[in-house]
Amino acid sequence: GEGGVGPGKGGAPPSGYRKAVFGVSGMTCASCVSIIESCVGAREGVYAISVGLIQERAEVKFDPAKVNEEQIAEEIESVGFTAKHIPQAEHNTVRLNIIGMTCTSCVSTIESSVSQAQGVVSVAVNLATETAQVVYDPDVSGSRDIIACIEDVGFGATLADGKGDQTQKTDHKAELTK
Repeated sequence: GEGGVGPGKGGAPPSGYRKAVFGVSGMTCASCVSIIESCVGAREGVYAISVGLIQERAEVKFDPAKVNEEQIAEEIESVGFTAKHIPQAEHNTVRLNIIGMTCTSCVSTIESSVSQAQGVVSVAVNLATETAQVVYDPDVSGSRDIIACIEDVGFGATLADGKGDQTQKTDHKAELTK
């Protein structure tokens, strides 16, 4: 479902939470999605889960002090589906179109808000082009979280390329080995 479920739904995630993505096979309908979301969402340490039937993916926000990726995969498999943790790139970069900025104060407000969001590595807002470029840790945050952060301070934001989290991925470990 959209939005996910979990004990912390609607509130701020606990500090130090992580986000993991799992490939899930064997789902055939919305009922399968509900079963996985209910089962994993009820587990202690899981903050939120969102399962995509067509994408065959589950995105889980969790407290690594209480549960790990292997245990989450086992939980999905315990209700009859196959699950595999998919490690994400070290950092992702998302470009956003910003709606409603009129001055440098707007830029400062957005940069300040987004830079305080969990998982954000850097943020650069350009008033002239009405865009923002945000580098973030995909294990902790995502483009939806960043857009929500911008909307929370009174501005609109849309993905500049229309591809969701499939934006430019930068794995700094790979760059260091070149």
